[in-house]
Amino acid sequence: SPSSNRLFTFIDFVTSTVLSRIPEGGIRESWYRSYFILVSPFGVLWKATLLGMHL
Repeated sequence: SPSSNRLFTFIDFVTSTVLSRIPEGGIRESWYRSYFILVSPFGVLWKATLLGMHL
């Protein structure tokens, strides 16, 4: 749905904004790691769902 699409775009924007403000180094790496462990499965599922709706 368009609303969930907007939500994910917003989350994406916030994430990149936050990441750009985190200095390079250990904090950023550990943050990336936890972010991908938590979000990747959902992102993949969401994109697969989106693709499924388009097909």
